[in-house]
Amino acid sequence: MSRKSEKKTPFDVLKTAYRRRKLLFLLGASLAAIVVLLGATFLKVEYTGTTVFMRRSDAAAEQTLGRGTESCGTIKQTLKHQLVGREAVEKVFDEFADKFTKELGLKKKLEYVKGKYLSPEGQMTRQKIVRELLKDIKVDWPVREKDVDQISVSFTHRNSNLAHKIPNALVKNYIDSVFKEIIKRLTASRDFLIKQVGKCKGRVDDATRRKIEFEADHAGAMPESPGALHERI
Repeated sequence: MSRKSEKKTPFDVLKTAYRRRKLLFLLGASLAAIVVLLGATFLKVEYTGTTVFMRRSDAAAEQTLGRGTESCGTIKQTLKHQLVGREAVEKVFDEFADKFTKELGLKKKLEYVKGKYLSPEGQMTRQKIVRELLKDIKVDWPVREKDVDQISVSFTHRNSNLAHKIPNALVKNYIDSVFKEIIKRLTASRDFLIKQVGKCKGRVDDATRRKIEFEADHAGAMPESPGALHERI
């Protein structure tokens, strides 16, 4: 005896369609996730880190640093050289070479000769990586006003940690170098002024001594008031 199939209601039809669509949606989402993972494996993902700092103009500081008469363009070029020039990037590379050996593209830590100087092979590797780092560093001057400047340093790298740390290190080294330069110039100015004060004090003491000797040798000859000389005449 054949079993009669029950009549389906519209709700049952919608329920069946929803189940099928849900299955298709899960399959599509899984396939998209697999494609994204495969793409991330073969495609190079790069990160960009940016550090922004303010540079305030101060008349005393500009005179101390010897930049009071420099133009805006000259100041920008000088600042860019000090901030992200070859020497600045080499200093950052030397700071990060031991901690981020693989991230910088080094197969092993660079060997040093006499504890300081790199071997010829290490020197060539260092110069190559520094050139690559210089290409990915950018300096922007978004705000340029009379009293306040806003400067941004950006660095792009496939390693997110380096993209974050290198701009910070460049800005920190620049601020430290400017601070040391200001202290050096102020110390030199202080030493110069102390010497000048000593010389002037010696001259004042000598003049005071001669004045006292003159008054002692010519006691009574100097009038105490302008009218005294007229009375003597």
